[in-house]
Formats: sequence, structure tokens, C-alpha cells
Amino acid sequence: MGRKNYKKRKDKQKDKQKLKSSHNQSLTGVLDISRSGTGFVVVQNMPVDILIRPDDMSTALHGDTVKVKVKDAKEKHKRQRGVITQIVSRKQTEFVGTLQMNKGFAFFVADTSKKMPDIFIHSSKFNNAKDRDRVVVRLLEWDDPEKTPEGEWLQILDKEDEND
Repeated sequence: MGRKNYKKRKDKQKDKQKLKSSHNQSLTGVLDISRSGTGFVVVQNMPVDILIRPDDMSTALHGDTVKVKVKDAKEKHKRQRGVITQIVSRKQTEFVGTLQMNKGFAFFVADTSKKMPDIFIHSSKFNNAKDRDRVVVRLLEWDDPEKTPEGEWLQILDKEDEND
């Protein structure tokens, strides 16, 4: 009976060491953002995803491949918390939504159930767009999570294009 317990204890120690090693390194995975804005990074060969709070997402968007650093190393089958440290690749850079025009600039509001920031569009990139037009916008730059992402509109959607 003593040998069985020894083996179980040794396995637990190995699991803790794995968790500690994942705590000290960056892991790569895909970000899944819920409607509430909370994110979960799914890492291959990990039994549980990593919880990412909205303040810890940096400039990552739903579906992006990201590097995440684990904040809290917990037990093997409990969810760990992490911070996104780098966007490896963007899943999507073009979005469909509505323009909200102002003097000299506009904001693009995406039509998505996933939380994402509004995209700033400078007046030089308006072309023929008008307030409340449904458009396709490309994300140009978003390196600082404290700033608003910048974009340009690519296309105004006609009424017949809206159901595509």
C-alpha cells in the first residue's frame, strides 16, 4: 500500500512542476472571447484553457493567435489566469459594421456578438461614406491598448449585400 501512495505523490509533484514551468514561460494559443468580454486562451495539449480578463488582453481580438504568460499557477485541473504578452497573428483584419460620423473623424462599430473596440477612422479615409452606412473596414494599426485602434473603410455595403 505504501508504494501506491508514493507513486501518486510523485505524480502530483510532477504535475505541480509542469504547472510551475508553464507559469514561468510564454505559451502560444488561440484567444476565444465571450460575449461578456472575458477571454480564454486555448493552448494545445493543455487540459484547461487560460482565463484572460479584459484588462489583460492587450490589443488581441477574438480568434487571434497569441502568446500568454500565466499569472496564477494553480492545481492541474483548475483554470489558470494569464496576461497576453504578444499577438502572433491576427485571425481577422477586415470587419463589417456601421459608421458613426463626427466632424473630422468617424468611429466604426462592428456587427459582432464578440466584444471588440470601436475603430477610429480619420476624415481623409471617408471617401463617399455617410453616417450610419454599413461598411467593410480594415484594421490598420493598434499597438497600444491605451489608444483606439485605427482603420480605413474599404467598401460601402449596398442593401442587397447586407445578407451575405
